[in-house]
Amino acid sequence: MNPAKTIDYAKLFDLSDRVALVVGGGSGIG
Repeated sequence: MNPAKTIDYAKLFDLSDRVALVVGGGSGIG
């Protein structure tokens, strides 16, 4: 496993969490 891939996955997960929070809070489903 390349460190770069690990970092990419971490960034993707971080972005997914942020998007989920924004979408969830915006829609009120949270």
